[in-house]
Amino acid sequence: MKNNKKITRHPEDLGSVEELFTPTFVSKYYEFRKKIKILIFIGFILKYLGVAILLIYNSTIEIERLDFYNISSFLIILIGYYIYIISCAHFAKLKGYKRFVGGILAFCHELGLIILFILPDKSNKYEVFIADLLNTSNQSKK
Repeated sequence: MKNNKKITRHPEDLGSVEELFTPTFVSKYYEFRKKIKILIFIGFILKYLGVAILLIYNSTIEIERLDFYNISSFLIILIGYYIYIISCAHFAKLKGYKRFVGGILAFCHELGLIILFILPDKSNKYEVFIADLLNTSNQSKK
């Protein structure tokens, strides 16, 4: 019988970055990328759902008259934009670009989303992702 125990090592314990390019790492990378795309879609839907609630109930956000629909639609819009912008920033990072690029493109709504998906993956996308992973792990230890 084979021993099915997985040996997991911290990225700092590895001798080089190339040791992380295993089929398991690449599959987890693409799995994370798929989850980020789903989060982009959820944020995109939420931000327009909040606007639809405002339009359906024909209400505007007025300080004198804050009812349930105004407050709930405003919260849905805020949550949707937060998820959308953060997810676009992470997706740009997974493509090998800086998070700032994804965040700026998220503010361009549909056009920015199309540009983000059309942008080609950089050849060093794994190295950028791993370097970011190592930088976060170093900062958390300090």
